[in-house]
Amino acid sequence: MNTNNLIQVKVLQNESSGYFFKSYDNNKSFVITSKHSICEFRSTCNLIESSVKDCCRTCPLEFDTQKIQLLSNGNDFSLHIEKIYYDKAKDLVIINVTEAAHDTLIINEKSISDYYVSYGFSSRDFGVTPLVFDIPRVVNTLILLAAV
Repeated sequence: MNTNNLIQVKVLQNESSGYFFKSYDNNKSFVITSKHSICEFRSTCNLIESSVKDCCRTCPLEFDTQKIQLLSNGNDFSLHIEKIYYDKAKDLVIINVTEAAHDTLIINEKSISDYYVSYGFSSRDFGVTPLVFDIPRVVNTLILLAAV
């Protein structure tokens, strides 16, 4: 996986990671990350503080794109958000951005189990960390993965 496409996701004082990639048709680019990564209430959420399992998957809050920064790894250039796509039952978001990515999203390392691993970072202080994806589902020619 190309670590040059890692994105630092910042909302208020919270930091997380994402991955910048181009779509299959090459005309659009996206950042993949989690719902809790772009939530402005993450540090004050009682459900997250109480470690309630999968609480972000059922959270009804909408996202304020003005408070989200998508910073390229290694510089302070922020990508511009066009639209955020998400399923209310998943803790995963796909963010359509105006800038053009050069690489497609390739998840190329299988762990010991049936799960697949990609890479991201929690903050610049801790470096690159693994992002675990669920067992892939094959639908026609597409491979669908969900974050664990």
